Amino acid sequence: MESDIEIHNWISCAKNDIGERNRLIETYKPFIIKVVSKICGRFIQEGVDEELSIGLMAFNEAIEVFDAHKGAFFSFSETVIKRRLIDYYRKEKRTVEVPMSVICSETDGKTDFIESERANFEFEEKTCAMERKEEVQEFNNHLKEYGIALSDLLKSCPKQEGARIRAIKMAQMIAADSKLREHLLTNKTLPINAMLEKVKISRKTIERHRKYIIAVTLILVEDFPYLLEYIKGV
Repeated sequence: MESDIEIHNWISCAKNDIGERNRLIETYKPFIIKVVSKICGRFIQEGVDEELSIGLMAFNEAIEVFDAHKGAFFSFSETVIKRRLIDYYRKEKRTVEVPMSVICSETDGKTDFIESERANFEFEEKTCAMERKEEVQEFNNHLKEYGIALSDLLKSCPKQEGARIRAIKMAQMIAADSKLREHLLTNKTLPINAMLEKVKISRKTIERHRKYIIAVTLILVEDFPYLLEYIKGV
């Protein structure tokens, strides 16, 4: 097996080279099979057990988010594989008895358990950060269809809390009304005339916060769970 420096360099290369990534995964497939078999408590066969596919995808995921400054790759990848298999069993509504040796090593159970929890926390943090970044990029692409840039939202966001709440409520109204929503998504403009019939707010106020209202509406009607957290409860 390669040294830590060699494997870290290989992983760094594999992050941007699909050929190297596939070669890395294929090289360490026996390691993946061993880890999956240990977690499942039985020998896993390639082409037979779905768990191996989960393990391979988890190993690939570990390559994607691994940070060489955070520790050893193989212990990190084992944590990722274990977490993804647990998610798989939960989703399939199946149960599996995980041996204590999987949770705590035979040499120093307490230390390895803490390290495993730390690695798991860091993995979740990196995964969320990556998903959040991808979501913002997708949101930015949606905004471009309306002639809006992310930087525009900083300027158009209402400074006063009351004005911001009113703008969000207008966005909620559009999202909940099929005709208003359809007008926005089809014409890429706010249905201002129709909105004025439903709310006692001046046209000037709506136009002033137009970009912000459109952005919030898109967050409400499209699949943007992380961005939705910013307006939840209003």
